Amino acid sequence: MTLSKDSKDKISELRRDAESSFAQKAGDAVDISALSHEDVQKLVHELQVRQVELQMQNEELRQTQLALEESRAKYSDLYDSAPVGYVTVNEKGLILEANLTAVSLLGVERQALINKPLSRFVRKELGDAYYLHLRQVFETQSGQTCEIELVRKDGASFHAQLESVAVQDENGQFNRCRTIVMDITDRKQAEQAILTSEQKYRALFEESFDGLFITSPEGRILDMNKKGVEMFGYGTKEEILSLDLERDVYSHPPDRKRILSMINAQGSAEYEVVVKKKSGQQMLTHCSLIAGRDEQGAITSYRGIIRDITERKRAEEKLRQSENRFRSMFQNHDAVMLLIEPETGQIIDANLSAQRFYGYQVPEMLGMSIQQINTLSPDEIASVAFRK
Repeated sequence: MTLSKDSKDKISELRRDAESSFAQKAGDAVDISALSHEDVQKLVHELQVRQVELQMQNEELRQTQLALEESRAKYSDLYDSAPVGYVTVNEKGLILEANLTAVSLLGVERQALINKPLSRFVRKELGDAYYLHLRQVFETQSGQTCEIELVRKDGASFHAQLESVAVQDENGQFNRCRTIVMDITDRKQAEQAILTSEQKYRALFEESFDGLFITSPEGRILDMNKKGVEMFGYGTKEEILSLDLERDVYSHPPDRKRILSMINAQGSAEYEVVVKKKSGQQMLTHCSLIAGRDEQGAITSYRGIIRDITERKRAEEKLRQSENRFRSMFQNHDAVMLLIEPETGQIIDANLSAQRFYGYQVPEMLGMSIQQINTLSPDEIASVAFRK
């Protein structure tokens, strides 16, 4: 290792200062002519020892200086090659130092940055935000962060995050600010894409014709769309959020444990359950529920679709009763009655009178044609009822 030119110049300058200082004190020099030979020998020996000590100290200082210069060069390289920009500004906002990454981000030569305000690269309409950030750094003497838009020399802009802290100068005064400049354009674009996606799916969620809901694993309602809120008879979403399913929603609280056991076993479930509206009125619903899980597989939420099937079930029951009524009338009618498939001519149903008349059991007649079982005269056939 060799000393740099700057270090050699400093040593030469120190030598000149020492000689000048000695010359000013020449009147204090010791007259060795009055000393004895023995005293002179002692003085020479002392000077020689002192010279060796100084040489050893000089060598130690030289090695320390070399180590410091090597360390400085290493950290200078690290400073310049850091993946983020480093800028030091004074209390007026003028740039005192900048690393190569900052130079690249701003698109300006390093020398052209020195003593220039960093604010010149801040988008004009955001200037007040930057000055507020700088003022807070010096007033609080603590780390401050802000997001801002910077404009390169060529006019291209990018989103930047500034992390700044006040630092002391050689006199111990907090009059400098060291700022990390990070290009967060990609992150901002990703955030905007996520926001756009969230807005799109939020719109789909809110405008769905079915009730949609999200609950916590503990059974609290976390979110519900407008259709669901209306279905339960609430005026606003805020009224229904955080309701407890077992206490406030299920007409039969044990239903929740049954449903959860189904989901834990299968990952999802479809079921019918009776719930309570705000008024206390019961409502029969059909639900489809799926468990939301984190990366470790732990359940973080339940997401579901709910439909009010009360009226549908009533209609189905009325239809069933009507079918039973007409089935009974058909089976017990005194007239011989057959139901025939028009395309194939096959019998698809027959009443008890037909069974007695033809001598076949009803299951035997199914699939047969009228010609196969018919032993009647034309006049008698006319009395048999045909229905599609």
